[in-house]
Amino acid sequence: MSSSDTPVSIFVDPLSPDSIAQALAEYRQCLSDGSAFRRRMGLQFNIQFLHLSGRPLKAEDAGDNRGMLQRALSACRSDERETNIGEPILFAAALSFPELLPELERTAQAMVNFARSRNDSGDMWLDDYNVFGIEALYMLALVEPAYTFYLSGFIVPYWDGETLRQPLFLFGKLVERYGWSRDVIKAYVWSDGMHLRRYFFMDGEGTQLQCDLLAHFTAHPQDYQWFKSQLVERLGQRPLLASPGGEAEHPVLSFYYSLADWDVDAEIWQEGEWQDQVKQQLLLGLRIEDEALALLAEVKQAYPGVALSRMAPAWQLEDRYQDWPLPDAADPCCDDEEWGIDQWDEDDWEECYYPLHPSRDKLRVTVFEDLDDELEEAGTQWLTHLPAHLGGCAYAAWRLHSSKTASSEHGAILDWLEATLPELLLQQMLYYGDFSDSEEQRVQHWLTDASSDDDEQALFALLRDNLYHDGGTRGEWISASQPAYQLWLFNDGGQRAFLSLYWLLQYRQKTGQERPLFVLAERHWQLVVALAPLRVINRIFYCWSDYAHYAAINDVEGESQLARELIGLGIPEAMIEATLIVTDQQVAGYRPADARFWQRYCARVEAFAQAGCAETGMDPVDSHQSVPPQALFAQASFAALQKAYPQQLLALFAHIKAVAPQANLPIDDYFSAALQASLEKRLAAGIAVKVKDQLLDYLATGEGLEALSPQALGLPQLQGWEPHYGSTAGHAAPAEFVWLLPPSQGERLARFFAQLGKRGLHWLGCSYVEEAYANSRVASGEIPLTERWSHSEVGYLRHSNPSVGMALLMAKDHWALSWLDSIGVGECELTHYAVNQGRDQHAFVCKLAGEGRLPDMQEWLTADERVRLLYMLKQGELACYQASLEIMSQDSSAEVRQMAESLLEQ
Repeated sequence: MSSSDTPVSIFVDPLSPDSIAQALAEYRQCLSDGSAFRRRMGLQFNIQFLHLSGRPLKAEDAGDNRGMLQRALSACRSDERETNIGEPILFAAALSFPELLPELERTAQAMVNFARSRNDSGDMWLDDYNVFGIEALYMLALVEPAYTFYLSGFIVPYWDGETLRQPLFLFGKLVERYGWSRDVIKAYVWSDGMHLRRYFFMDGEGTQLQCDLLAHFTAHPQDYQWFKSQLVERLGQRPLLASPGGEAEHPVLSFYYSLADWDVDAEIWQEGEWQDQVKQQLLLGLRIEDEALALLAEVKQAYPGVALSRMAPAWQLEDRYQDWPLPDAADPCCDDEEWGIDQWDEDDWEECYYPLHPSRDKLRVTVFEDLDDELEEAGTQWLTHLPAHLGGCAYAAWRLHSSKTASSEHGAILDWLEATLPELLLQQMLYYGDFSDSEEQRVQHWLTDASSDDDEQALFALLRDNLYHDGGTRGEWISASQPAYQLWLFNDGGQRAFLSLYWLLQYRQKTGQERPLFVLAERHWQLVVALAPLRVINRIFYCWSDYAHYAAINDVEGESQLARELIGLGIPEAMIEATLIVTDQQVAGYRPADARFWQRYCARVEAFAQAGCAETGMDPVDSHQSVPPQALFAQASFAALQKAYPQQLLALFAHIKAVAPQANLPIDDYFSAALQASLEKRLAAGIAVKVKDQLLDYLATGEGLEALSPQALGLPQLQGWEPHYGSTAGHAAPAEFVWLLPPSQGERLARFFAQLGKRGLHWLGCSYVEEAYANSRVASGEIPLTERWSHSEVGYLRHSNPSVGMALLMAKDHWALSWLDSIGVGECELTHYAVNQGRDQHAFVCKLAGEGRLPDMQEWLTADERVRLLYMLKQGELACYQASLEIMSQDSSAEVRQMAESLLEQ
């Protein structure tokens, strides 16, 4: 396989049929052995077709077929129609010689074989805009309609329909050219993917452009019989490609689903309901489902044991690109021994400093250390070329502490920062704020003029009130007391600014120097710490972190030293403690992380429980003098945690409740806010408040559930409400409170969700239910909290071992369904979740059936889901639930009836 940028060259004389035949044979060999492609993000075409003289093939080499070549390029490409056209030129030239049609057919088959072996248009790129093969196969179909099915087989199900939509329109062009001839019907039959076959008569927006097959078969019944025979032959000879990560389409029904834009009540995106309704439609007086099932039986009889669908070979490999090694990456930085810094141009300096750019992600200290090493021989040149952005400021401030910087350079660095940093920080504030002219002048004067004597607290209040909240991306704030302003949301979350200030103020403390820059840095520092202390601490800790996604530092002394330095810069110790608690919570379930993080987190949870923080929500200023110092510090840290994301605080509450089950958690305000925000995503604000108040009253009294149904409220849109999602990232979802509220209220909340309809239990699939299951085992004493993340069943092993992960999901679903069953949630709701979303919940379903509690599910489950229900029942004792099978033997779906009758006979 090719791993270099040097393409494979195939030489051809476009006027010689023998030479063309040889070129086609070489092309087939390259497709077969993989050398036709090289590794990029996916695969990219790696063949150049050259004239015997050594030049690339030109359009003139297509001879009399040049016009067809140009039409094909226009039809198949929306961009770059004149580049990388060697392959279509070769085919156009070959099509001038009828005797080469067998060679072309063999080549077309090789192209289809490769495409189907990958089943991913991302592995078929010709260049940045187009894929290989399309023009060649389209021209082949134009010249010889019998070969049309090669084009439809080449466009695989896992196709990027946004970037590569142009080739999909070719299906409609073929119908426009040939009508629904039997050659085109065969192309339809040999095409995989219902969504692709709809392009034979529709465009990408769902507008019908051509006569559909349903209308054609109605007018030409003989073609329908031929279609069925072709479909039997096709399914027997070539299985459908299953899309990776998705369910396989029904091998026969999917061809009927795409016959037309069916006139049914359900929308096509309502997949299950839409398919159920299409199955009941008629074709030539015959019901679609009956026809499809009869045809499926015919396939199985004609081809015993045949696999009707399969995963493409590439998707069955652990590494899909194992045969295509990546080319050796070039060193992005210049080698000083070969190319001295004195010889660098501006592009070299820009490349060197690129990691500092503010559009990049958060920085770690190794970036600064590597730059120090690279620029060791640069003298003061590094400052001359340093980019004037916040990343450059962070590096300049770092250099004040670097052993690679001579003390004589410090003055120049400070001068550069004084001229650069205050203005950058100011512009960031002004860009993301809404100030009057006078307010803007006031802010500008205070943040850039060290002589300003404006009132500090008044300026804090002005900025807090006028800075934009973050545009809805994460809601209005991180928490009510720590706004997540937009200027600290993107890319590094403000890290480069925070590091610049941190290193500057550290330098002032170390040297005792005073200058206007330090006064302004102090003002900015106090401002950001006042507005978002946890964000500031997190981003600075991240610089020394040992993990890519967490601000966690393995070195205990290093962590302590950094904390002491931040305390010395005026950050309260309780704020640092709160940040560490949140970080420990995040990293606890990360297997490579040091065990000390979760051990420390568990100790803090115990301390909070013992200090009574959860029960009282006590602030240390309200504490009695007799409270022990350890409890006072725990309470101070708990108060600081109010500045964390609600989801982080709720996770802490859940762990406190796991070790202290009787804890009365201070969550009422959080729950009310989460409920209000979630309802307002579905309802008008005034109506949302009314529903929220009515729901809170029901939770408190236990009365009025019936009045809260979507029907009783006159709010059918509540059936589409998603209480399992927070209003924005980091915010809590109402369903997260089910096991945090007092038990009676949690049960009532679960019953309320259940009666919202088919989506009423979707929240059981969320990760916080898995966490609640693990916490229930901690609360029962089965698992100590200290072993929660290392436990073989509920710990971090579930991420690296799929079987452990699936077993955990199964156990979680069974636990949740059993709990819901015990509090009176209806059997229809429980069965719907168990079949529709549950992981292998046959035991639960069989239990309901064995107790005579399995209802008729035709109103709740689609026909495919009812078949799935029967497969689940098949795993139990069939004799124990004959009544349920009798009900399903009267089902409206023929497939369900057949299977139920078969089970009754066993």
